Amino acid sequence: MKDERQSERIRFRLNDEAETFKRRERKHEKGFSGLVILAVILFFLFWFSVLLLVPYKQWSFDPAYFFETVSRNFKEFFAFVFGTRSAPGMQGRFISCLAAIVAGAALASCGAVFQGSFRNALAGPSTMGVMTGGTLGVLAYLLIFVPAHPEVVNEVHTQEMLDAQAARPLYEVYTQQLFVFAGCLIAVALILGISMTAGHGKVSGPAMIISGTVFSAGINNVIQIVQYYMLVKDPTDTRIDSIRDMMLGNLNDITSFRTLALMSVPILICLVILLCVRNRLNLLSFGEDEALIMGMNVHRYRVFLTIISTIMTASVVSFCGQIGFMGFMIPLVGRKIAGPNMKYLLPACMMLGAMMLLVVYDVACFMGMQDSLNIFTSSVGCIVMIFVLIGKKGDRSGAAFQGRFPQGMGIRP
Repeated sequence: MKDERQSERIRFRLNDEAETFKRRERKHEKGFSGLVILAVILFFLFWFSVLLLVPYKQWSFDPAYFFETVSRNFKEFFAFVFGTRSAPGMQGRFISCLAAIVAGAALASCGAVFQGSFRNALAGPSTMGVMTGGTLGVLAYLLIFVPAHPEVVNEVHTQEMLDAQAARPLYEVYTQQLFVFAGCLIAVALILGISMTAGHGKVSGPAMIISGTVFSAGINNVIQIVQYYMLVKDPTDTRIDSIRDMMLGNLNDITSFRTLALMSVPILICLVILLCVRNRLNLLSFGEDEALIMGMNVHRYRVFLTIISTIMTASVVSFCGQIGFMGFMIPLVGRKIAGPNMKYLLPACMMLGAMMLLVVYDVACFMGMQDSLNIFTSSVGCIVMIFVLIGKKGDRSGAAFQGRFPQGMGIRP
């Protein structure tokens, strides 16, 4: 009798949440047209970044220089496309903009998946310990393989060195990225194990967030201690700069189509998988009990989605370093535009994330701070978080408080 009453309460709650979900979805009936608009904006933003962006230090608000530079950009672009002559500057900018789009889409979609599957607004690549694990991986690589003062390459043999490097196996050229990728996977495996232990064999969302936060805080303290002793021992230690670059985030290491492909291929495969299972994410957003009634193996899907999201985040962190707050703020904004339905929310988050990181990269390049993308994303993320917490007129109608239950991201009272 007790089980029957509990099942009846769950069914009633499921119907209640389903009606709430449908009401909110009706507010975004034109979800497909919104995706088309986002795609058009992203298209024009990409070409603006490639052809029209001129750094302030070069431009200095001189209109003549601006138009001269833009004209040169167009010429270099056509030379780059048709192969009439070498245009390394245009190739680098083109690759960097593509990398920003792929990385932004990956981080934003990871945030949407984490928030939807764990029903918590705090869930994301940063709070799950993925990025901190990557930083720990690069620290291990630097301490094992990189001396404090690497040898200076003789300029006479630079081309020979480049040719020799091009002939080396990929695992030797990208050893650091492999360490970062492994660090991300090990960190999430550890946090997932702790969560399953705390949840008695099940993946507990609150346990994962708490474990990830504590793990990130502890590893960051270890990294700060190591940096301090490096600085005390030798202020000119070049490894300090490498750790700092990893923590600030940048696109400087993505300088060729091969490197771009190594980062993008795993991400694109994972994005296609997520798009194929996004209807299952809608079931998870109703809650664990409701998903179980609908026949879903919640534990299996949460582990599967965590692995997919970790692979995407690890791919970004391996080549771009830490770019925080993207997985937190973009899904919140995406719900305001596309609604709670993952059919539209997930593609919207991908495009919004790509647009956001591309804008951040443009602003950073304009200000000459392209080595510190994490500063800009964190600043914007804090502002978004404040507006989300306040909501509209303080009436709990913000993105974080939608309806009776925070759909897809809240914690049930």
